[in-house]
Amino acid sequence: MSFYQKNDPELRKQAKKPPETISANINLSDEESDREICGRVAASGAQLKKQRATRNGRKQSLRAAASYLQEYCGSTSLHGLRYMGEERRPLVERICWLVAFGLSIMACGHLIHKVWKKWENTPVIVSFADSSTPVWQIPFPAVTICSETKYRKSVFNYTDINYKLANKIDISEENMRRYEYKSLLCEGNEYLNNATWNTTTEAIKFLQQNSIPNY
Repeated sequence: MSFYQKNDPELRKQAKKPPETISANINLSDEESDREICGRVAASGAQLKKQRATRNGRKQSLRAAASYLQEYCGSTSLHGLRYMGEERRPLVERICWLVAFGLSIMACGHLIHKVWKKWENTPVIVSFADSSTPVWQIPFPAVTICSETKYRKSVFNYTDINYKLANKIDISEENMRRYEYKSLLCEGNEYLNNATWNTTTEAIKFLQQNSIPNY
């Protein structure tokens, strides 16, 4: 027995034990350490799997968000966003559009903030004054009756000339000219295929003379 075994009580106890007991204790301690190591390895493996699953979930979420953003940029009507979602467009151009869009959003936010501060400091209140008015004081709306007969038949009979043209009856040159004048405002001018449709001073005077006077 060495000097350290004499002074250390634990070493004395182990020295007194038989060799079989000491080897059994050593085997048990080795098994416990192996179990502990296996447990740690399993725990670290589970933790690694969990971390990988978390990373994969984040990647899938980012891919889904990117696809939704690209779809929105492709179908939106906002100017500039459509160019940012196009894959064939150069990266520099997309970055420029992104910067321009961001600056416009910042400018809009600044203007909205200014309007909000102005309303907060000097609010505008709109109020309506209620006043009762009797029905008999409300003016009755004017009624205008428009007659279908816009011209006097005694001056020029447009229907008679139209009937003669339909039956291919000879018409004087003056009546034909008046018929052309009056066809500017009347229907049934399918017989004037070769008309020049020139409005002259004579046509205006004829229409004024033929019109019904206003009372």
